Parts: sequence; C-alpha cells; structure tokens
Amino acid sequence: MEDYFHKKEYILNFLKKPTKTRTKEEIKTASKYLSEQYQYFIKLKEANESEKKIEKIVKFAKLEVFLPDETIIKFGEYGDKFYIILKGSVSIYKPIYIEKQLTPIEFSNLLIKIRDEDKDPFKYERLIEKNNHLNFKVKDIEKLEGSLPNYLLNKIKIYLEDFENFGEYGEGYSFGEMALRRKSTRNATIKAVNKSYLLTIDKKDYSNAIKEVEEKKINQDVD
Repeated sequence: MEDYFHKKEYILNFLKKPTKTRTKEEIKTASKYLSEQYQYFIKLKEANESEKKIEKIVKFAKLEVFLPDETIIKFGEYGDKFYIILKGSVSIYKPIYIEKQLTPIEFSNLLIKIRDEDKDPFKYERLIEKNNHLNFKVKDIEKLEGSLPNYLLNKIKIYLEDFENFGEYGEGYSFGEMALRRKSTRNATIKAVNKSYLLTIDKKDYSNAIKEVEEKKINQDVD
C-alpha cells in the first residue's frame, strides 16, 4: 500500500513540473508507474506499443485540478483533450428532452437568453433542431414590434433540454480519447464530484508525441 501511494504522489508531482524541465529519467519513471496503475497506459503496453511512444506521450502530459461540481467537459462542444482520473471522481450527465407547454414567444425569449446571455450556441442550435416542427423562427419574432399575433401567445408543445446523471466514475477512468483521433463533439457533460486530479493530454501534444516517435523510427530504419 505504501508503494502504491508513493507511485501516485510521484506521478502527481511529476505532472506539476513544466514539461520542458522534466528529465529523461523522470519521464521514464513516470511512464513505468502509469503503465502499472492506469488502464489507458496498460492497454498501450499490452498492444505492444513501444516504451518510447508511451514516454513521449507522458512527456507532454499535464495535471489539471477540478473542484467539486466544476464542469470538466460540456456536452456538444468540440473536444481537443483527453483525461485520466488520477485521484477523485466524476459524474457523467447525458441530455434528455422533456415536453413543456410554452407560448412561441416564451420559447423565443428562452432561446435568446441561451444565445446572448448564456453564450451557449451549441445548446441554442440543438433546441432549434429538436423543435424544427414549429412554424416560426426566432429571428422573425425578434423583428416584431407592438402587438403580437395570437398564435404567438397560445401555448404549444415544446421540447426542452435537461440532463440525467448516468453514473459516477473514479480513479483510472479515462474519457475524451476520441477527441485525439478525430474532430468530434462531446457526447456528455462531465463534472467533478469531489476535488479531482486529472492527467490531461491535448490533441496537439498527443500528435506531436506520435509524430516524434514515428519520425525517429523511420530514421532508425534508414540508418
């Protein structure tokens, strides 16, 4: 047990260091510990990935700390980062749509708030798409002045977005990997349950690590 905590503290302290100040020996030791304890790196090792590839990825890895209830990733946004929980836990929230009775003008005002005050263009577009059965547009309502037509004041069925908790995950759980492989939007919102320490790898650093390893391999083959 003492060895387990020693390794975890080593990894946390290593990731706190600026990437440019990490020595080869520190990177090698951190890679070894991560490959023993965390599934993502264990799988890389089992897939016969070279130690150099793992070390290059670890070389660029960083540490991010999130407080309880802080949002780590947000549903619908484009992702460019991958996460592994080193300490703490997170909750996964996925969208569901519920029916509400609102007037078109009430719905329009809600959309305007989401767009202009909340600054959430992804949610704005999702709600418009989900309610594409409606025969009015927000921009048309915004142009209206004075008295409103009756059809804008009658309640109709509207689909609104809510989120449901799909579970809680702890140490070793990884998420966001597809963002490293292709440009895609997040399919869930993830929040920290308690103070959580996450190893992060962004798309640029991941690509640099892989490119560096592949170029070195090619040069060795040529030699």
